[in-house]
Amino acid sequence: MITSLIQFHKTNNACHYELTQEGKKCQFLQFLINTSNFTWRKIPEEVTEEDKRQEASILLSKLCAIGYLIFQKKRPDVSRAVIATDYMNKEPGRSGKTLFVNFIAKFIQAEHIVGRFIDINNAFIWNDLSSQTKLVVLDDLPENFEFDWLFPCISGDWVINRKGKRVDMIPYPYSPKIVITTFSEIAGKGVSVDYRKWELPFSDYYNASHSPIDDFGKCFFTDWDIEDWKYAYMLIADCVQLYLNYGPVLTQEILWERKIEVEIGTDFVSWADIYFLNPSYLNQTISRKKLYDLFLKEDSTCRKYVSSTAFKQKLAKYCNAKRIAFSTQILDGTELFSFSKVIRNEEI
Repeated sequence: MITSLIQFHKTNNACHYELTQEGKKCQFLQFLINTSNFTWRKIPEEVTEEDKRQEASILLSKLCAIGYLIFQKKRPDVSRAVIATDYMNKEPGRSGKTLFVNFIAKFIQAEHIVGRFIDINNAFIWNDLSSQTKLVVLDDLPENFEFDWLFPCISGDWVINRKGKRVDMIPYPYSPKIVITTFSEIAGKGVSVDYRKWELPFSDYYNASHSPIDDFGKCFFTDWDIEDWKYAYMLIADCVQLYLNYGPVLTQEILWERKIEVEIGTDFVSWADIYFLNPSYLNQTISRKKLYDLFLKEDSTCRKYVSSTAFKQKLAKYCNAKRIAFSTQILDGTELFSFSKVIRNEEI
């Protein structure tokens, strides 16, 4: 499918995109590309094709989510809360989530609610919503928020208790959609929860020391000229078209891998990515000590914060995320590691 700014090629296990000449001029599209860049610390030679596919899928998911939130028609089978989450930043905020939400709110009527102060026992929590409200923004929700409390609002009629004992109801086809920003993963497990989440990961490309103004030389929205707004409207049109073409593009599997990356550290992941680039290493046995020494050879200071035990734990998490079968055995008092690739169903 060809759009005016960006062209995607998507199959079962691969996603690629190309920017048109017009697309290269759209600052907000470039901003979204940057927020989907989880490998910006790597040198180009270290970025794998799998990295590129994953980041393209994350970008497509964000563009489709914008289209979903903008598009007024609602369908029960795709009723979800869009959740913009930090997956790399060690400190809350500055990753671009708020700009993402504010961009959408420039085109439809939105009601913002400060998430960290939200009280689900407050009967008048939706008091300020009107029939014209098309988007409810729950900003900065805490980790312990009871996500299932939102189920009726996501997939049913929206009941609003007004002060003065008046009760309004917005029928499901006309009720607002929900977008959430959060620093940590929203609690909740199970099919019902997964069926109502559309999670969008934001990298740490933007952080406390690097903001969009450093890249683009202007504040989004307030400093935009007619040309900038033209490309913003073109992007909105593309997002709606992408959503209608692809529907919800979910990236839970990628998010899980990125979450593991945060847990074990980008330095370790970078080393392991390079090590396993050699396919022969996926079918060999190597002693734990030898592999640990190879890891330390890259940076001897790692010994201070990655013990041999921690190294094994990180390696096990890495292999689990990358679908590498990892097994150990003791032979003559030496612990040996073995690796082999796990074949995906779509690769058979």
